Amino acid sequence: MARFPRLGEVDEAIGSIRAATAIATAYRSWEKLPTHVQGFSSFERSEFPTIHEVPSARLPDLYATSRDVASLPPHERAGLLERIKEVSRELPEVLQFPTRTVVDLSFCEKDRI
Repeated sequence: MARFPRLGEVDEAIGSIRAATAIATAYRSWEKLPTHVQGFSSFERSEFPTIHEVPSARLPDLYATSRDVASLPPHERAGLLERIKEVSRELPEVLQFPTRTVVDLSFCEKDRI
């Protein structure tokens, strides 16, 4: 975001939505690994860094697929996506975002040898 300050506007708009939705609250409940689940081994978390390249013109499409935006009422979603479209016009043609894939792994105890 530091490289593209205008994207901060988008993050602020989505942040206010994220704080107010039941979907986001349910999703955040999965951020911490369970301490123990009967019948399963301990969970292990692995993270894999990557770079996500996105044409700036496709930013509205990308944000439209996020749970926070997709769950909005249609008129609110349309307004937010229009705002993102306006911001994207002022950005470089292609954006590179550092991101990560998070994998949580556990094994069923009966399947372990």
